[in-house]
Amino acid sequence: MQQMLKVMATGSADNNQENIQLVNQMGSFSHQLGLAGDDRILADEQGDGTNVTHLSTAKYVLLKDMNDDSEITNDSDLMSLSQSLSADKLLNTAAFIKLLVDNPDYSLGGASLLTLIDPDSGSTEDAMAGYLAENGLVDDNGNPSEQYLEALEEAKQETLSDPKATSQFEADAVSGAAMVVMADYKTGYIPPFANNIIALSDGGQGKSIDSGYYEYVENELSWQVEEGKLKLDFSDNTGFAGFIWIDTANDDSNIAGRWGEDVYNALVSAVSEGKISQQVEVQYKPVSREVTKLNEAGGNYQVVVTGKNVERLIMPEELNWDGNHL
Repeated sequence: MQQMLKVMATGSADNNQENIQLVNQMGSFSHQLGLAGDDRILADEQGDGTNVTHLSTAKYVLLKDMNDDSEITNDSDLMSLSQSLSADKLLNTAAFIKLLVDNPDYSLGGASLLTLIDPDSGSTEDAMAGYLAENGLVDDNGNPSEQYLEALEEAKQETLSDPKATSQFEADAVSGAAMVVMADYKTGYIPPFANNIIALSDGGQGKSIDSGYYEYVENELSWQVEEGKLKLDFSDNTGFAGFIWIDTANDDSNIAGRWGEDVYNALVSAVSEGKISQQVEVQYKPVSREVTKLNEAGGNYQVVVTGKNVERLIMPEELNWDGNHL
């Protein structure tokens, strides 16, 4: 009863996919039996999910890597490792697998899928990098090619839109919950503060607490679960202030790309002439967020958050700027 349950699916020879194997590493048999309830039928929405997909396969091989390239043999290890799984790495690996399965431009070359992404030695990440190098999908600097990155991004979006691959949120489960968005910080260290805290109340209402430059700013929000995704609406959010740094020594394509070359050049000239400081105010206003759940383990979620922001650059008065600030 404590033996771990692993479900595998092999592609059809009729579709020339007999070398495709997908995996779902589930918990122990006794754990799954408990989730099934009195009817002894385990549906996908009950607990850990039963669908065998490219996403579940990505989770399987990444958890093996985290477990010293060994199969997981108990529920405790499965839970703790799953809670530490990186959402970015999970989605990237799943998208890579999807390319090999569904995109004719990415061939396995006669090898089996699991042999490629779960090698006897080395990690899945190393295997993916090796595949790109062997198939000419890297540039002169050894970075993934633009062609590959475009295909990978498309596979990511298709994964996020696939309800059979991703897990589903339920309104009752998230009502009363809080989401904490941590500051970007050094790998392996705990961030010193939270950038954003989202508290979801009953009735589809909630609050967003953002870390502004001077203080934390609290705003109202509304939320709903639609097609298994958590959707947040910040339309009444007043936003908060921040600052950007104008680098006069190096071209800053980020600023030029967001507000235009004319704005960037005007700021650089003003800083160089001593008219303004190198700090320029920006008003940040979140508009919407869509949260897709990739994995759940013991109440911890690995999610992907997409959304829309409005960022308004406040041009210094010294420039007498008449153009568009956005």
